Amino acid sequence: RLLFVGHLGRAHDDEILFAKPVRVQRFSVVPHSTLAHDVVATTQQEPFELELSFQKKDAKELSQIHKGPVSRGGTCDVKERVVTSKLAFRGDYYRVCVAVYGES
Repeated sequence: RLLFVGHLGRAHDDEILFAKPVRVQRFSVVPHSTLAHDVVATTQQEPFELELSFQKKDAKELSQIHKGPVSRGGTCDVKERVVTSKLAFRGDYYRVCVAVYGES
């Protein structure tokens, strides 16, 4: 099920906060000009690095889920069990559209 879809563009402090903990199962970088859940993506067309981290319950530091290059978009399954109220995106992007899927 879709938990979030939207644009990010502050590569040093992009975070998604959920009102209550969710289980994250996968996320997608939506390619430029693609329609995803009624949102037209304006993801930059140049390749960029993307890191996705989450905050464990009662932890102060973030734990990394994914890190790697993105050239055209695509989906990444989350292989470990991730239950969180906070996701953090970091990288050298200036505009990216992401969709996060899981269970609430």
